[in-house]
Amino acid sequence: MKKLYVVLLVLAVAFSFAAPAMAKQGLSVGLGMGILPNCAGMGATILDDGLNLHKNTPTATAGLNVYNEVKLLRDEQSLTDDEKAGTISNLETNGPMMGMDFALQVRYDYSYFFARTGLNYAKKVAGGETTWTKVSTGAKYEQNWDYSSLAIPLTLGINIPALDGKLNLYMGFSMAYMRGSWEVEIVAPDLDLKAPAFNGAAWVTSLAGLGFPGASETPKFEASGLAMGYLIGVDAEVYENVAIFFEYESLTLAEIDTYNIKNAWFKAGGVNTLSYTSIVGGSFIRFGAKYHLGYAM
Repeated sequence: MKKLYVVLLVLAVAFSFAAPAMAKQGLSVGLGMGILPNCAGMGATILDDGLNLHKNTPTATAGLNVYNEVKLLRDEQSLTDDEKAGTISNLETNGPMMGMDFALQVRYDYSYFFARTGLNYAKKVAGGETTWTKVSTGAKYEQNWDYSSLAIPLTLGINIPALDGKLNLYMGFSMAYMRGSWEVEIVAPDLDLKAPAFNGAAWVTSLAGLGFPGASETPKFEASGLAMGYLIGVDAEVYENVAIFFEYESLTLAEIDTYNIKNAWFKAGGVNTLSYTSIVGGSFIRFGAKYHLGYAM
């Protein structure tokens, strides 16, 4: 894939110098809006994997000698299977988080090259909500995800003009200061555990037999720092100095973050923190409009 980007860039440079026209020169400002599919890259966790808490804690309660995993979050696939089996009811699933992206852009064009900066903000607007009821107890469970991020990108790139500069294909490489977070609200009267003393390959019992009082917790994982990515787009002039654009931008930052557990039962058992990867950004699909101000050097 990296070789493909290099080839595209070389071809774009060669074509741009042979092109008979250039994009409008100077300063322009734009506003964009789009989507961020699969916020925080947690789609696989929500749909297929769930999230486990790993811990070895001796206990004599309910005849168990040790447990080594707690199912902290249930995945939607296994919940769908349980609903078909009749062990849960009232299941509502919404799939991965989908974010809305808002972008303010300031761009300067010189010859066949451009530099762009601005401000990008993304927020979850759909998905990431799962609820169900356990048939045997009537207890209700919830898993509600959220995500937000902010980026200040700097992109350097080139234009490939056509139609006397009224249509432009542009591409570039970006770096950005990014910060953001994902979190999940957990409401769980009980959690499943895996006990190797009985069966190391299956979830064999629950924490209810160990005196677990239930969980109402919202783990949050944050990241901030320098992100790298690339940009591909096209713009077309629709009125004097006014153009519309459609673009794809990849911009991602990932860090390991630690959350301090608040649940007293886990803390009493020596489980005080959760560490997980916080992914900020991803693949942005965006459209919008820009206005050319001029002021070319």
